Amino acid sequence: MIMIRGIKMENNIDWGKLREPLPEYKWKINNSNRPKTSVFCVPYFDARDLEDRLDNVLTPTGWQDDYKQVKNTMFCGIGIKIEDGWLWKWGAGVEVENYNNDDNIKLKGEASDALKLAGVKWGIFRDVYRMSGVWLNAENINNKAIPVDKHGKKIKDLTDYINNKMNAENQNKDEYSEEPDSKKPKYTSPEDLQLMIDDAHAQIDLALEKEKISEETGRIFHGDAKSAVSKDDINLIIKKLDLVDYYLRLRPHLTSKLKETYKNQILEVTIKEAKSLTKEFDRISRDMGLK
Repeated sequence: MIMIRGIKMENNIDWGKLREPLPEYKWKINNSNRPKTSVFCVPYFDARDLEDRLDNVLTPTGWQDDYKQVKNTMFCGIGIKIEDGWLWKWGAGVEVENYNNDDNIKLKGEASDALKLAGVKWGIFRDVYRMSGVWLNAENINNKAIPVDKHGKKIKDLTDYINNKMNAENQNKDEYSEEPDSKKPKYTSPEDLQLMIDDAHAQIDLALEKEKISEETGRIFHGDAKSAVSKDDINLIIKKLDLVDYYLRLRPHLTSKLKETYKNQILEVTIKEAKSLTKEFDRISRDMGLK
């Protein structure tokens, strides 16, 4: 084993290159609000992106895939050649919902999903699952939410539109941004704030559905979202939900006293305190060998 720029190399495999994010991800509509006036978009990558990355970094002979079904669930394993042997990691595919009763389409969709999740086990494009989704305005046409831009014009290419929007924001060229050298806070339009509030409500509902938070906590978070007047108010709610996820992973390894302490801290945490609490969770996770 050798080291190149701090990255461990085995059998000349550049793990850092293997796990690099894509320059730009594709985007798709994941959900919409009930009146079909907003759509929630999420980033994604497809099986071809994964296969290209494996070929480019490992060469076509440096990896292989295998498939098997266990209790009607499709599993894919990706094997990477390490010296004279193979190391495998497996991922389970999610059942395809819209396959028009075609078993071949269903099988292909589950296999593709399993391949991607096996790649994520190797760290390939894992960052996409940490990225935030984006709410866009939409027009209700025949009870279907059609995404539109700020002028109400139909968005033809969702991926190009969102990537361009994000690039502009990153370069401080958004319509509501101050000049880069200005120290004034970035202005959030009422429309954008409402989209952020809708996003927060959707994430709270998802946490309730997955029983990550109690009904009482959900009511508190929904109340905070309804009374939000700034981007920071919404960011604090999202930070709390992120901390809840982290806390639930650590909870089985905590004492009863620590469980209650951290639970109360999360509910009352501020933006500044959230960063410190995350670092504390990181330290506990490392100390317990969970990372």
